[in-house]
Amino acid sequence: MGEPKQPNKDVAISYTDDKMTALVMLQDSGNPVTMGLLLSELTQKGVVFGHDIDAINKLAASPVYGTHVEVAHGTQPKPGVDGRIEFLAGNVVVAQERLCEFIDVKSGTPIARRVPPVPGVSGVDVLGKAMHASRVNDVKLKCGSGAQVSPNDPNVLIAEFSGVLSVSPDGAVEVSPYMELEDDIIPATGDVMFEGSLRINGTIRSGAAVDVGGALLIVGGIEDATVKCGGDLEMRSPARGTSIECGGNVRAVSLEKVKMTAEGGVTVSGSIIESDVVSKGLVKAVNIIGGQVAAVCGIGAVQIGGECHTRTIVDVGIIRHFMKECDDLKANLRSQNLLTEGCISELYDFVRDNMDEDGVIPDSMTEDFNGLNKSFTDSVAAQRYFEEKIMKLEVLLQEAKDCCIEAEEVYPNVSLKLGLTEQNVKEVLRNVQIKPTGVSSI
Repeated sequence: MGEPKQPNKDVAISYTDDKMTALVMLQDSGNPVTMGLLLSELTQKGVVFGHDIDAINKLAASPVYGTHVEVAHGTQPKPGVDGRIEFLAGNVVVAQERLCEFIDVKSGTPIARRVPPVPGVSGVDVLGKAMHASRVNDVKLKCGSGAQVSPNDPNVLIAEFSGVLSVSPDGAVEVSPYMELEDDIIPATGDVMFEGSLRINGTIRSGAAVDVGGALLIVGGIEDATVKCGGDLEMRSPARGTSIECGGNVRAVSLEKVKMTAEGGVTVSGSIIESDVVSKGLVKAVNIIGGQVAAVCGIGAVQIGGECHTRTIVDVGIIRHFMKECDDLKANLRSQNLLTEGCISELYDFVRDNMDEDGVIPDSMTEDFNGLNKSFTDSVAAQRYFEEKIMKLEVLLQEAKDCCIEAEEVYPNVSLKLGLTEQNVKEVLRNVQIKPTGVSSI
């Protein structure tokens, strides 16, 4: 076996730190420079990919000395595209934030589709090493009430009946029945109750009550009324002195002396004034003045508090309540698992001791068997309940990992609740961004 070839001192090979470009620098010693020599030196140095034959040929034909010349290039990895869900009204794609606007869909038409992820393409550096593209994320298309999987495409949901398209807090695509009321809602006409989605073009007057199972759109105002909805809520006029329970996201013009709980986020294009707002999502408003706003996923405003030093509380420490609730549910689930195991053992012993040779339980024992079987079924149902609650809370806590209080101005007499700590503002703060403490387990 011969000795390994020694590098030619007239040809210096180097490459960039990312190994995506190789360079040659020639020294003028009078020796001829050929394309074969350059390719041989590149290969010996380990540069085996992306040779720029034109550049190498040009350098051999017209040598350039004492200067680095690029002679090989790797290929950068091409990023893929994450999977996504597109919401549809006919063949038109609808942005999710527009679902509050009551998107009408017809029976049998597509309402949502899963667009699968597109994997990225790996690259290669000049040394021949693969540069892997980042992993892409997929999404699951969740089918809710009023929706069904298309018989022609498992990635498409269609409407079971004509109604309004919506998305539940856990991401399920739904269609709900739809009704529209033109007049004001007043106590004299009785409470309004509807299982589907409702649009009220008038005003909900003092003392009236509205309770809908789906989404609710109120064009007129709300005055000292009671409002409940299972889906998203949009209020296109100010709400004052009202009690609101919302099972989804809220969009409002302004809230004044309102008591509100929302399973989703709350977006107010104007001010939240002297109100008590609790949200499991993100609360955003122009101004928050007086009252208390508590949110799991953070609070953002241009201004918190006022120049008259109105007492105002903003609270992202509420996240600790849900962390504790999640821990308690996990403890309950462990206990329930033991109860289920006990039920299984009791059923097994009962069947073993009472079943005849033909595998039949005597009629005299049927009632006892049914009782044991019901205990087992109930215990399994309780397990599923705890598991579902834990899953929803874990999703909520994951979404809240970046929660904070953000504001351009925070005035004195504002209390910032941040988990284990509370900060009482004594002078005007500007460009505030504060994350809660004591929530490192998220």
